[in-house]
Amino acid sequence: MQYHPRAKSGFLAVLFSLVPGCGLMYMGLMTRGAQYLAAFFLGLLFLSVMPMQYLGLFFALLVLCYNVFDTLHIHRQLKLGFPVEDKGFVDFKMPKITAVHIGILLLILGGMWGVKIVENLLWQYNVVVLARIINVATNFVGPAGLVLIGLYVLLRGRRNPS
Repeated sequence: MQYHPRAKSGFLAVLFSLVPGCGLMYMGLMTRGAQYLAAFFLGLLFLSVMPMQYLGLFFALLVLCYNVFDTLHIHRQLKLGFPVEDKGFVDFKMPKITAVHIGILLLILGGMWGVKIVENLLWQYNVVVLARIINVATNFVGPAGLVLIGLYVLLRGRRNPS
């Protein structure tokens, strides 16, 4: 979809772009801005959960810098009167979310919350060995889940090469 906006302030666009995606959203490019914002927060998420935190920081800083320059470029195009397509850097279509998906998500979150409560109770009542076993097991759930999802995607890709 092409977008022909009214004139926006270049200073405000760059200022808002210091939070990735917000400068683009200010100029009316919602899809593109939302993808930058999601990519930035994904980098921050990796910063908190991955063992190599510097990769998440590098990714977040890369998104931030690219976003500022992209905002300047888009602003220049809009200022010159060129149409700009509100298309993200990833062609992502949201799947239809049903009640089953929400139910599965709630079960997973509730289970994780429950395991954390049990672990805290075990630490509180000095059942140290069992608490450590649960702690180690819960620390392996995230990486094991990512590996299993990666294997599923790779194996599904081999069966459906499209």
